[in-house]
Amino acid sequence: MHSIRPFIFFFLVQFPILLFAQEILTSEQAIKIALENNYSIRIARNQAEISSNNVTYGNAGFMPSVDLNVSQNNNIQNSKQEFLSGQDNEKENAKSSSFNLSGVFNWTLFDGLEMFTNYEKLKELEAMGELAARVVIERTIVSVLSSYYDLVRQKQRLQVIDKTISISEERIRLAEEKFQLGAASRLEILQAQVDYNADRSDQLNSEEIFRTSKIRLNNLLARDIALDFDVEDTIDTVSMPAWKDVYDIAMANNTYLQMNNIDTRLTSLELRSLNARRMPRLNANMGYSYLKSESEAGFMKTNQTSGINYGLSVGWNIFNGFNLNRQIANARIMKENAEIELMDSRSTLHTDLMATYLSLQSKKQLVDFESLNLEVADRNLAIAMERFRLGELSGFELREAQKNYLAAESRLITARYQAKIVELDMNEITGKILVF
Repeated sequence: MHSIRPFIFFFLVQFPILLFAQEILTSEQAIKIALENNYSIRIARNQAEISSNNVTYGNAGFMPSVDLNVSQNNNIQNSKQEFLSGQDNEKENAKSSSFNLSGVFNWTLFDGLEMFTNYEKLKELEAMGELAARVVIERTIVSVLSSYYDLVRQKQRLQVIDKTISISEERIRLAEEKFQLGAASRLEILQAQVDYNADRSDQLNSEEIFRTSKIRLNNLLARDIALDFDVEDTIDTVSMPAWKDVYDIAMANNTYLQMNNIDTRLTSLELRSLNARRMPRLNANMGYSYLKSESEAGFMKTNQTSGINYGLSVGWNIFNGFNLNRQIANARIMKENAEIELMDSRSTLHTDLMATYLSLQSKKQLVDFESLNLEVADRNLAIAMERFRLGELSGFELREAQKNYLAAESRLITARYQAKIVELDMNEITGKILVF
């Protein structure tokens, strides 16, 4: 029983902390929530679905059309008729009615193969819609991860500030002890208090920025902006792939380059579609009609007809003021422009990729350098603290060592964050961002 009491006491003490512990939001969870909730992503997916719904044989012109018309007309009229024979025919409130039913069937059998071209265009537009949605998804994921890693960076900096405040508190305590022993003046205590207050002010400002950044991330995730959460403590180390691998993947997978490829194919299809209009068009048609009319005045009391009509029609535009030639010439120019834009996109992609790759190299080297620099600053602060305890170092000199440590830690945190952001940019350029 006595052995259980310490455990019960520990549980009762820790239970409120466990109860109110914040949820740890991982980067993978943030992406998953964004993919499900983000408004821009949902709209982009709906737009892509519209492009997919448009890919039908009927929309391309393969299918026939059938129209059905039904009408019922009624009249009440007065009539007075005088014939050459001298006979008169007069009728008041004479009623008449007619019922008409007709059905029309039309089917284009040949249009110069334009319907086949139209179907290919619809397939390309479907692919374009999917790529447009992918662009939105990629940009949203980059924004989410950038915001997430910025929160991790801010959290790490808050931890550094907490350590700095602990040192400042220890410095105040030691200064007060020295003052009690007559080894220091009150000025040293006041100076230590001033530095401590500066650290606390920095902490409060950083906490406010941290809370605001959480609100912005919640907004990106399309969830309650007041929802509180915590993030991971570290940012993963960036990897440095081989340049050839990065280049090959980018040229094959870059979303914008794929969209340019589709633009080029669409201009070729548009040219084919215009050339098809030089050919004749063959249409089949069939119809059925039924008409029944009744009248209390006139020559016929009732009239009823019904029948089927059918046939073929050929249409061929021989001359339209050279408008078709003009449209074809313009389509060739648009096709050439699309090919030029494709070459420009490849050149721009190569440039952006090279700049990003070199930037990642530089950021990775900076992370390694700042890691070594932090080790030096950490040892320097430990030595300075020990010498301050022994009275061999002034408070001003300790503060300088403390500020140097804070600056070194902040630079390393920032370098890791910047390297991760550059890595995100490179993953977006290479089309690998959706791998996360």
